[in-house]
Amino acid sequence: MKAKLIILLFSLCLTITICSFYLIIHSNIVETRKNSLFTRLQKKISWENKSDELDKPFIERISPCSDNDILKLITIISGDATKINSDQNLCKAGLMDEQVKSKFNDLFCLWPVQLQQIAETFVLQVFIVKNLMLSGVTISVGKNKFVIFIDERIFTESPNEWFNRTEALGYIFNKENIVLKSIIENNENQSPAFTLENILIHELGHCFGEIKRITPSIGGYMFLPNELSFFKGNYELEPVNLKLSSEMSKFDSFKVSYQNHTQIITKYIQLISDLKNSNFPTTYSIENYKEFFAEYFYSYIHCRIQKRPLKYKVFRNDTLIMSLDRQLCEELLVRNYNLIDSVFKN
Repeated sequence: MKAKLIILLFSLCLTITICSFYLIIHSNIVETRKNSLFTRLQKKISWENKSDELDKPFIERISPCSDNDILKLITIISGDATKINSDQNLCKAGLMDEQVKSKFNDLFCLWPVQLQQIAETFVLQVFIVKNLMLSGVTISVGKNKFVIFIDERIFTESPNEWFNRTEALGYIFNKENIVLKSIIENNENQSPAFTLENILIHELGHCFGEIKRITPSIGGYMFLPNELSFFKGNYELEPVNLKLSSEMSKFDSFKVSYQNHTQIITKYIQLISDLKNSNFPTTYSIENYKEFFAEYFYSYIHCRIQKRPLKYKVFRNDTLIMSLDRQLCEELLVRNYNLIDSVFKN
């Protein structure tokens, strides 16, 4: 009887000891996970604390991207293959071309004051990244605070080369080659500094649209328009995802890769003609509603303010068959340009 009691007490003590060790280990694991989560969240929001960057001239905020900032970029856009390649081994810190940066600074000084103010007031950093999937990516890192990432590759491209690589539409139909080529700068403006300028103006369009509450936020939420501020604090809009209207859905065909494209040539050419008679300012503006506004803003600055070209030419087997010279006085475009003009100048 006494021996059984001793065994029982020993078993009880052993059980208590094991449970204590488990609780200690579990507590440490939980605390480690909490610290890990806190660290990750801290990394994610740390750009918000870079307000001192706003004291620097805008040109000094353009710099190569650190490995740490690459990790934060991937964390924030994790899994979004349309924005950036999430493979950390492919997306790396880029190099800055100082000559391009210096020339761009000369161009920046010629910008309208309002455009300079958007860059200087709301953009914390412009990071240069190698192997970015797009020419530029803008991330909201706080209320009206943004970080822009630029692909290193653009420092070796003229504006027309870059625009045609990223936006031109080319398809092959039964060995016939149909290509849409673009001209966004005249011959005297073919240095990479102008390429950087074009990309930054587009990315600032994303910032401007969110700051002025014209577009859904980069985070995916639609702000209540300013004129509905009566409801602010009591009601907010749910996340939204705008899509092409049924009338405009035909332009989705432009996003189809030519390898799987089965359209006949005449239908394709008709689509280009229809695009000319639509209120899309560029072919890239078809991509989604955020790009629609950013491209309107870009073309507003580029064409109306800077008086630079935005022309499309359609070639069939190297023969010109159609030109799309956008004129900003066209009735279909002028309403949206006037809207941007009224907000931009106030």
